[in-house]
Amino acid sequence: MTVQTPHYRHKLSFRYAVTLLANLLRIGIAGITGIIAARALGPDGYGTVNFLLATFSSAITLMALGSADAFYTFISAGRRGPLLFRAFFGFILLPYALLALFIAAAPAGLAAAVWRNLPAGLLLLGLSAAFLMYTLWTVMQQIGESTRETVQVQKIRIGIVLANFLAVSGLALCGSLDARLFLLTIIATHTGAIIWFCVRFKWETVIDAGRPETLPALLGQFGAYCTPIAALAAVSAMSAFGDKWFLQTFAGAAQQG
Repeated sequence: MTVQTPHYRHKLSFRYAVTLLANLLRIGIAGITGIIAARALGPDGYGTVNFLLATFSSAITLMALGSADAFYTFISAGRRGPLLFRAFFGFILLPYALLALFIAAAPAGLAAAVWRNLPAGLLLLGLSAAFLMYTLWTVMQQIGESTRETVQVQKIRIGIVLANFLAVSGLALCGSLDARLFLLTIIATHTGAIIWFCVRFKWETVIDAGRPETLPALLGQFGAYCTPIAALAAVSAMSAFGDKWFLQTFAGAAQQG
């Protein structure tokens, strides 16, 4: 039996080196972008953006119940049927849809009490930015990493921070940057990254079109995996949400940055 030697791009040592160098580069670019954004938005504006991203990401994490970890584990073990992907992506869209519905249809004052009287339009932008950045793009990274496509993933991650840097710098130089445009920049760059990944990725490496799977069996697998970690995920998410909410309520947006 012949053992196939993995391509150098898939070797652990190479992937580790690429990840390390890419992270160092991203941290530098993202740090400069954050400084520019903080100066342009001011303490209140920058703090408001951080508050929205943190609270919405916490709320989505709470509602997801550790399902992303289960999905990553399942696809890393081998190719899965299309039903797994359809069911999982439908499930992770559910928290986004429910939160958007809550913002749009909740009784007057309820959403304002939770998100401290911020306008609904800004809340929806914050929700979309948090969902794309912390949920959907994270899942795309997990899909890439499950097939050891670290180089492709890191290239796109660097592209995101570079695009954010250019957009934020340009808007700041023009004196046009505000919280809405900053969130729209996050939405645009991560949407582009997700589309680019979906177009370039070889989906046949993770999807076995001929593998039969049933929804009850998938629910059983996710339930068995997520049950032990759901409580921990819920407590962590509520802690993170409460930390930002109390800070926003009693100290103000300026303290969020």
